[in-house]
Amino acid sequence: GKDSTIGGGTSTGGGTVRSAVPIKTSIAKLDSEVTTADKANKNLILVGGPVVHSLVKELADAGKTWTAAKWATEGQGTAIIQLVNDAFTTGKSALVIAGYSAADTRVVAGILQNYDAYKSDLMNKNLVVWKNGVISSTLSS
Repeated sequence: GKDSTIGGGTSTGGGTVRSAVPIKTSIAKLDSEVTTADKANKNLILVGGPVVHSLVKELADAGKTWTAAKWATEGQGTAIIQLVNDAFTTGKSALVIAGYSAADTRVVAGILQNYDAYKSDLMNKNLVVWKNGVISSTLSS
């Protein structure tokens, strides 16, 4: 299948079209509330590392994202935004937003929230690492 990358908007020849679409149902769930059907049928955004988020731990155990040991090695001041293709099933992705600490996770979530300011660092990347204020990114984890 087609690999996913972090991106935004749709091109219409002369520019990018963005539109607000009202969400009328609850979209946020605790990791304990995500069902097998959700994992099989939805693309997911997972916030938190493998120590605090069971679904991220499941991906780490499968070798698809950073393990707790990798986080311990990287240490304070480290955070990632990682797109995991075929996360829990073929054709569905998970976007992992995680940091060594809650404060590190908050910093990298802010980077994603300010997408336009960091677009060149995020576009077409599978893994973006924030380490003590410096962004590095790669196409693979």
